Amino acid sequence: MKYLILILFIFLSFDTFAAKWTKIDEDSDLSLFIDESSIEKREAFTVVWIKKTYKSKQYTMRFKFNYIEMHAYQKYDCKNKKVAYKQAIIYDKNGSQGGNISLDYPKWEYVITDSYNEVIYNYICNLNN
Repeated sequence: MKYLILILFIFLSFDTFAAKWTKIDEDSDLSLFIDESSIEKREAFTVVWIKKTYKSKQYTMRFKFNYIEMHAYQKYDCKNKKVAYKQAIIYDKNGSQGGNISLDYPKWEYVITDSYNEVIYNYICNLNN
C-alpha cells in the first residue's frame, strides 16, 4: 500500500513541473507561446518563459545549427517598456537541443513597436494590472 501511494504521489507531481503553453500570436512563419505557469512578478519586473515555433528552418551562426523552436527566459519591465533576455535554448525538428545561451547580466532594451516582444509585453503586463 505504501508503494502504491508513493507511485501515485510521484505521478501526480509531474504535472507541477510541466509548462502550460498558451498561444498568444501567430503569423505565416511563427507561432508565439507563453508558459503561463512561469510568469512571476518580481520587484521591478516580470519574468516569463516564451516559446517561438517556426514553420521554416532558422539558422544560428553561433551554433551553426538549423532550428525550428526556441525557448527563452525573458524579463520585462512593465513600467519602462523594456525587455532583457536571460536565457535562450534552440531545438531542431526532432526536439534535439542545439544550443543554450545564458546571460548572467542581461542588457535591458526598449520593446520595439509592432514586434513579438511587444505582443509578449502587452500580454504579461496587462496581467499585472
